[in-house]
Amino acid sequence: MRRSTTSRGSERRGGSLASLLLVATLLGACGDSGTVVRAPGVGDSDVDSVAVTPATARLDQVGEVQTFVATPLNAAGDTLSVTVDWSSSDVAVATLDQSGDATARGPGQVDITAEAGGVNGTAVLTVAPVVGS
Repeated sequence: MRRSTTSRGSERRGGSLASLLLVATLLGACGDSGTVVRAPGVGDSDVDSVAVTPATARLDQVGEVQTFVATPLNAAGDTLSVTVDWSSSDVAVATLDQSGDATARGPGQVDITAEAGGVNGTAVLTVAPVVGS
């Protein structure tokens, strides 16, 4: 461990374990959307259901984006912080990134699926056909 000398000549150790744990916790909580902060003892196998909101959505133009949110729940209905994987049933209609943002690619209707711990939740996205020219 690095030691530094104070102005009075005594040795000082660089930080405490509590400070280190606090910084690590804050950094984990402030991570980007791809970071999963998992509570101690919580695993993907604890997922009982996955709620996806909104349950239905409509986009009117190719290129528009709809954000979906997945909430994994345990059997008691408590929200779990676990990894969620997103998918679209038809990438010709809409594609998804791993943040839950669906981008309209063409007209049609797709199921948007959020998977966590082997459990799926779904929503329906409709992309309106182009009208006129």
